Amino acid sequence: MLAELRSACTANHADRFRRAAHSLKTNSNTFGAMRLGALARDLELKGLDADPARDTAAIAALEAEYTRAAAALKELRHG
Repeated sequence: MLAELRSACTANHADRFRRAAHSLKTNSNTFGAMRLGALARDLELKGLDADPARDTAAIAALEAEYTRAAAALKELRHG
């Protein structure tokens, strides 16, 4: 989903961008990664920005939170 979000951003494809953000939001919330879900929701509602640098920064923040959430979920699984 992150790759699809980045790809849609690069291609400036607003509909794909919103769908990818929506899917990430839904899956994040299902697994209890609420902060990740909130960041994805913000991207879903905002859509592509007129300034691509803002999209790049938002996706980077989302990816950082994804890494954190994935590590926490792995710890729960193994802990």
